Amino acid sequence: MMRRTRGIEKYKYYRNNTKDIFFSTYNKTQHINNYFYRVMIVKVKHIILLFSILAFSLVYGQKHQNVGLVMSGGGAAGFAHIGVLKALEENGIEIDYITGTSMGAIVGAFYSAGYSPDEMLQLFTSEKFIKAVKGKYEDEYSYFLRQISEDPVWIKLKLTLDSIETSLPGNLVSAHAVEMLLIKYLEPAAAKANYDFDKLMIPFRCVAADITERKPIVFSKGNLSTAVRASSAYPLYFKPVDYNGHILFDGGIYDNFPINTMYYDFMPDFIIGSNVSYNFEKPTIDNPLSQIRNMIVKKSKYTVSCDVGVDVGIMIEPDVEEISTFDFAKALEAYTKGYEKAISYIDSIKKNVQTVNPSEIELRRVNFKNDLKPVVIDNIEITGVNKAQQSYIKNSLKIKYKKELPIDELIPEYFKLLSENHIRSIFPEVKYNPSTEKYTLHLKVIKEHNNILGFGGYFSNRPISEGFISLQYNFLDKLAYSVYGNSYFGKLYNSTLVKFRIDVPWRIPLYWEAGGTLSKWDYFKSSSNFFEDIKPSFLVQKNNFLFTELGFPLTRTNGKLTLGTTYGFFENQYFQTETFTSVDTADITDFTNYSPYAKIEYNSLNYTMYASKGSRLLLSARYINGTENTKPGNTNPDTLSVIKNHQWLQFHALYETYFNSKHKVNFGIMLEVYQSNQPFFQNYTASILSAPAFTPIPEAKTFFMPNYRAHTFAGGGLKAILSITEKLQLRIEGYIFQPLNKILHDDLNKSYYGADLSNRYYIVSNAVVFHSPFGPIAFNINYYDGKPGEQFSFLFHIGYMLYNKGQLD
Repeated sequence: MMRRTRGIEKYKYYRNNTKDIFFSTYNKTQHINNYFYRVMIVKVKHIILLFSILAFSLVYGQKHQNVGLVMSGGGAAGFAHIGVLKALEENGIEIDYITGTSMGAIVGAFYSAGYSPDEMLQLFTSEKFIKAVKGKYEDEYSYFLRQISEDPVWIKLKLTLDSIETSLPGNLVSAHAVEMLLIKYLEPAAAKANYDFDKLMIPFRCVAADITERKPIVFSKGNLSTAVRASSAYPLYFKPVDYNGHILFDGGIYDNFPINTMYYDFMPDFIIGSNVSYNFEKPTIDNPLSQIRNMIVKKSKYTVSCDVGVDVGIMIEPDVEEISTFDFAKALEAYTKGYEKAISYIDSIKKNVQTVNPSEIELRRVNFKNDLKPVVIDNIEITGVNKAQQSYIKNSLKIKYKKELPIDELIPEYFKLLSENHIRSIFPEVKYNPSTEKYTLHLKVIKEHNNILGFGGYFSNRPISEGFISLQYNFLDKLAYSVYGNSYFGKLYNSTLVKFRIDVPWRIPLYWEAGGTLSKWDYFKSSSNFFEDIKPSFLVQKNNFLFTELGFPLTRTNGKLTLGTTYGFFENQYFQTETFTSVDTADITDFTNYSPYAKIEYNSLNYTMYASKGSRLLLSARYINGTENTKPGNTNPDTLSVIKNHQWLQFHALYETYFNSKHKVNFGIMLEVYQSNQPFFQNYTASILSAPAFTPIPEAKTFFMPNYRAHTFAGGGLKAILSITEKLQLRIEGYIFQPLNKILHDDLNKSYYGADLSNRYYIVSNAVVFHSPFGPIAFNINYYDGKPGEQFSFLFHIGYMLYNKGQLD
């Protein structure tokens, strides 16, 4: 202000005193020059400051240049993306944005959710994860209590009033385990980000294929697990995702390398591409897999150039062509190849972006993860079923009995529910509730069809082939109801079973079932007889009975306790001589009886027949009380019928286990013990028919071999299994049968015991087995040293050689 006042006073003086014009003009000019000089100094200072700010900004901008990472699909080869991330991170190359498809979406989502490359490698190479992506994870949680029956069914037809639908799956592998693992590991990060993918540790996008609208769909919000599950729904391998009425498959169908999503959503300064997807060879007429690959994956030569021509980045392409789409066991190999390839590009990348200390990336990760809320369920919401059915599902998941259910406790109950005959499929999602800091589980349930018709059986080179048909009716309410019936038909065995069952989802679940079985075994000596004068079968054994049973779980998944009783009769028709004709009448022994029992069972075998993993345990105690009625035929010198009462106790123990091995060769053992005080029947043939049999291999049950039957015995053997592939096996098995006392007969065909431990017999089996979708395809060469006549046998069969349980089984 003072400078401005002095100037005004000088101006007045110059105006009033004009005598010395030169002097006044000079002073005025000098003042103006001084003024402009000071102004220029200020302006120069401003310009220098602006240039300094600009220079600083340029330097700062380069140091924090935004880097985007695009990861392709590619199946198991996609584990190479983890190696790429490892190489980038340990060299201080910080990723600001990620986009991915299929396996690239999985890896990208985990990295964006705060998992380090080391953590991802540990998880993705774990047995748990490998089992999940192969659809075998839930085998560990197969709920033994809920299995209605073991049968040789090949195909199931699901019947409704207006359609017939086959049970042939639209997908090879169940995705239920993958879905639950994605929820467990990804949803805490999604919850922290308030389900906005821009707020994850690293902003993230993934692509799925909407086949309803025939276009790609980009996920930027919502459940992270659902987005990743949709992006990786490889056709025919995993079931697609139903997302708001749209069917979503693997994003590779339309966009297997989402470079444009990266550019348009994030516009980074520099892009790094990680590509493990290559154009497949030309499809051939006899290779369905090559046809599917070429149909579903869009062909392209991927680059880091987007639609508008921007090409600022580097493409990393690991050498993983030899790793097939589903070869998940090679995860570590893919990781290594990805790491090595990325290391070779590090110098080139560093020329374009500034690096940071790797500890800064780890600190960023720790800060993001330090307050994540693990998935703990305190509420369940269900769609697709009515309220009564919702009640059954909630009770089965134990949410009624527990206020909170951590995800690790939910998973076993979830897979138990999936093993229900009444549930077809479930799609899970969770939603975080900030007020309770817990999650609500949303289940989209598809109920199984009420009527299921099954066909199956097995084919054999011997005249023992069986046809099989079953029909099941399911009804789900607050309890689960089932009516099941089946029928076997063949030369060796004919049977019909009908039973009714109720499953109760209490805190300790249980089932009750009741039913009846009719069965007949007709033993042939060797092969069919096509002569006109057909002799009656040497032995025919019928068993008709009613039963009722209560079942309770004993272990988490694979064990149960059953209490029950049976009432029925055996009818054995036989000749006690080899000289009989078709007009002769056989001897008949009936045994009408009742039998209460208790059983403990545990079963974790990987296959019903020709198992190679897991264990099986059976402990049973049974009381039998009944009346024998033997009626002689016309070839029996005795002509009087005999009626006797018999009662005895019977204990049975069976143990089978296989020793886990990481090698191709695996070993197993089998032990079986029967102990009883069973009395003799009227004659030797009736006594031996009623005695328990030792049948350690499938074919043994199709023969009547007296030397392998006794009231009290122990048997066991060793198994050596060479797994050529996961489904193809070579098996060598050897067994010994040791009766306490062999059942012998005198000249009048009356029974008596031999000396203690004086007889023993052996069985040896060699087999080549392929486990097909329809059951085992097996070639067996068997040897029975206690078998009358020919001791060697050759058996070929396709399908499970299974039968309905007998009354005393």
